[in-house]
Amino acid sequence: MYNKLVLLLAFFISTLVFSQDTNFIPLLTINPAETNFSDLKKLDVYLKDKTIIGVGEATHGTSEFTTMRHRFFKYLVTTHGFNTFILEADYGGCMRINNYIHGADDVVTQALNEVRLYPWLTQEMVALINWMKAYNEEHPEHQLNFVGADMQMADVNIKQLYRLIPDGGLKAELQPYTEGFRIVYEKQAEIVPIVKEIQKAYTGNEIQILAKATLQNLEVDFRNGKARKMVVYRDECMANNILFYKQLYPETKAMFFAHNTHVSYENDGSKGSAGYHLKKALGDAYYTVGMEFHTGTFQAVKITGKDKGQIGVCTIPDSKHNYLGKYLAAYGDLLFVLQNQLPDEINKMHAIGASVNERLDNIRGETKWFDAFIFVKNSTATSYHTPKSK
Repeated sequence: MYNKLVLLLAFFISTLVFSQDTNFIPLLTINPAETNFSDLKKLDVYLKDKTIIGVGEATHGTSEFTTMRHRFFKYLVTTHGFNTFILEADYGGCMRINNYIHGADDVVTQALNEVRLYPWLTQEMVALINWMKAYNEEHPEHQLNFVGADMQMADVNIKQLYRLIPDGGLKAELQPYTEGFRIVYEKQAEIVPIVKEIQKAYTGNEIQILAKATLQNLEVDFRNGKARKMVVYRDECMANNILFYKQLYPETKAMFFAHNTHVSYENDGSKGSAGYHLKKALGDAYYTVGMEFHTGTFQAVKITGKDKGQIGVCTIPDSKHNYLGKYLAAYGDLLFVLQNQLPDEINKMHAIGASVNERLDNIRGETKWFDAFIFVKNSTATSYHTPKSK
């Protein structure tokens, strides 16, 4: 009898472990050039009827996160009819890229430099943009768009507003404020009423989007607010900008490409991340995928130590014991995992933003705010392109 019980218990444990193993979907590669999508096709049951899919990143400087999302976006475009790539960057900063992928005579690295945010100025992003351009050239019936949803740089949006509005009184009024970052923030009170008049006077979609993002930035003085309050406001604005774009272009099916904290459902019951607001508005049509790693290098701005203020390569030799990365490292190098497959004790994950301190202790996120994860065991630092903007 005892032996039978032991055998039954062993069978039960092995079955439990085996079923947990097989529930994690191994992914073939991060290589966007791979045309075999048999692995990603297994995700279709989770992607069905989604119109916005947020795909995050545990660091802003991991090469594999961008290349895997490139491959994933390519699959969504070619198999699920997705047509829009939404970046954690300003709309005005992404317009030159969008023009480039629609055939404008331009240099891709110079177009990308308009974004100005260092995490995106990489060779990996250049490859994605060039693929979108090539796709548009080959598929006139299914055009892709590259869109920004953030609202951090009013001066970028003001320059684009000035370019778009017709000659006349409002253009002349706006002209003195197109000379850079400093004057925009010194003259906020003067610029806001001009932008509001532009918003009333012109109905063009791009003008409306740019005016909205400009006012989001200028009507709140970020420099005097508390950090958490600013983050919450910014996330709400990003969600509103995505929803506004979708309202103007109802056929939009998009990947929202941003940090894990932005695409997640993180909230305190009333305020939360961009993903939280998108879920409230879109329901099951929004889906969020976090990206995690176990060990390796990444790019970030160092905020302490002798290299303070410098962008450089940082290293995490090993994930902590209750981190998602350490847990998944035992199961494979590249996986798709549902959040509800995780043991309760695996509740932490990396959340490394644009900057880190020497101890790398400002990097913790929670796994409960996601529908699923793409796990890349080893992280390597992104590669920046070198040409400068004109």
